[in-house]
Amino acid sequence: MQINMWESIEQGKKYGKRLAEKVLDMKAVCIWIALLIVGSNCFAQQPNPNYFSLGAVGLYMPEYEGSDEMQLLGFPSIAFKKDRWQFDAVNGLRYNFSADGNYSYGPLVHYFFGREESDSAYLTGLGDIDYGLEMGAYLNYSLAGWTLGGSVHRDLSKQVGGLRLKLAADRMFMLNRSNMLSVQVDTEWVDEKYADAFFAISTEQALATDYSVYNASKGLKHAGVSATWIHIVNPHWQAIVGVNAKVLVGSAVDSPLVFDDTLISTVAGVVYRF
Repeated sequence: MQINMWESIEQGKKYGKRLAEKVLDMKAVCIWIALLIVGSNCFAQQPNPNYFSLGAVGLYMPEYEGSDEMQLLGFPSIAFKKDRWQFDAVNGLRYNFSADGNYSYGPLVHYFFGREESDSAYLTGLGDIDYGLEMGAYLNYSLAGWTLGGSVHRDLSKQVGGLRLKLAADRMFMLNRSNMLSVQVDTEWVDEKYADAFFAISTEQALATDYSVYNASKGLKHAGVSATWIHIVNPHWQAIVGVNAKVLVGSAVDSPLVFDDTLISTVAGVVYRF
């Protein structure tokens, strides 16, 4: 009876672990967080500086950064702003120390997007890149209708421990009372640790796959542009359609893992503001 009890406990632990892995599948969490930008774009220009929004979106995107295979995914979305606190996909959780409407700066906490070899057949044998948190700081400045921003990110994972520097410029155009267009251009610089984790092929990985050994180096990783059309149905409901184009550059584009250096993603969804 005692043996059966312990066997039941162990089976329960295994079942709970499998269920947790399914519910908290990191790939799904990664994409879900990436779609939160929908909520932040929708209400950035609204008169009320505070908001909370929920929505549902569909995303058609590459299987991983550099893949020529696409996937279709659907996820919920969430975004909020409360006084000097704000949360969205691109910015993570931020606090604004500035009282000047033209400036914003402060610390940030963001989710570090790793990678699982199960994401694509191209990644089989390369192993997983751990997910985790990253810390950093940001600075934004408003100029002639544009928001110019920069942020630095350092992930806390022992496996990578890389540094990223992001620069972006975006603007919201009011087409009429019911339609807005958000446009953004951006680029990202990464250090050698980050570049090696996502684009290099080690000796061990080369032996386990058909890839050749490749060493990535620090430098610019990509340049991108995105446009999001926002239709205001009423004070609460909005519909969104967006497209993002990103071109890999530097040592990333020469990686054996990159089968397409131009990555196109599209998103569509609806958002409700409370």
